[in-house]
Amino acid sequence: MKSKGFSGSTWMMIGLTVGLSLSAAVAAADPPASQPAVPPPVTNQPIQGSAPGATTIPAVLTEGQAKQLAYLEGQKQAYETLADGGTFQIDDLVHCTIEDGRIKLQLFPKDLSGDGVVTRIKILGLTDPLAATAQWKLQNALSMSKAPPIGIASQGKPVMLYREDFNQNQPGQIWVVQLAVINGNILLSAQGISYHVTLGEDSKAARLSISADLDPPMMLSAPTLGELVRQHPVELHKYLSPPLIRITGHDLLEPGPTDVYGAFTDISADPASAKTVADLLVQLDSDSPAKRETESAELAKLGTPGIIAVLRLDRSKFSQEQKTRCDAFLRTGKRRNFDPLADALRDVNFLIDALGDADIQVRQAAKKTLEKIQGHPVDIDI
Repeated sequence: MKSKGFSGSTWMMIGLTVGLSLSAAVAAADPPASQPAVPPPVTNQPIQGSAPGATTIPAVLTEGQAKQLAYLEGQKQAYETLADGGTFQIDDLVHCTIEDGRIKLQLFPKDLSGDGVVTRIKILGLTDPLAATAQWKLQNALSMSKAPPIGIASQGKPVMLYREDFNQNQPGQIWVVQLAVINGNILLSAQGISYHVTLGEDSKAARLSISADLDPPMMLSAPTLGELVRQHPVELHKYLSPPLIRITGHDLLEPGPTDVYGAFTDISADPASAKTVADLLVQLDSDSPAKRETESAELAKLGTPGIIAVLRLDRSKFSQEQKTRCDAFLRTGKRRNFDPLADALRDVNFLIDALGDADIQVRQAAKKTLEKIQGHPVDIDI
């Protein structure tokens, strides 16, 4: 498992220390669509919510907060009346990566019918503290009758995914996260009592609106999400990472294990995992479809150690079935679209993110590569 990584302040410290000679790395990028204002200080108050059982209501609510709470209670009651839409593994339903600084998102719902029909679904494969009590909705072909949300084109009918944490009912907590894709354009919205964060990205810009513990609210814009992260790492790691984790199971702002171990090829797989993967590989080519599915499930259970082992295999003698199943496994740990993966070694933002990896071998490799690019030592205690 990867740790949450550096805080935004640590990310900024790294950027200042490295010197971030990014002018060359991002010279091809267009200037921001609009120059964001200098952000006010960011507080250190948590925004990811408390333990699953928390239901305490503040003693005094403003009129607006009371209306929001009443709306939350109404949504909670309405949820029970929805038809059952089935069960999904999160990685089978949502696949999200960053390619050339832009979000690439695909939603893979099962067959859905009806314009605007909403069903309640179950999601497996999440490990965040609130996952056990989260409730999910899937909406197909929602008509865009009103003005489109920020950053979203008006044409097209999206699939929309909702996660609702009804026990997150205190100011500053996130009780609903919504994710939609329309003609390749992305909308992510997180809401709570006195809390609202919206990310919209289209072909022209990525726009982030933050109305949480900031006064006044903040509007940020850049040509891509990658550029937005480079300009405002503190704000994005604090306000955007939590809803991303809630609804995709991953922090898209951090590289995945497939990315880091695919880039840093000198890091070896541990012998036990390598042997397990080798044994499973034989069964992945079994004549029995049931056996292939069973062994694929066993491979998925290996997590990061299994990903490293698969990346270190010689694929030249793989059958097509083995390649397909190994590739599907590797996609679960992929957050960046580098092709080949070695291209990551020339991406300064990727290398800085890798400095926050849970594995010290990754941090060491990232520091060494950064120093090679910068041409001088990087004074960071990894």
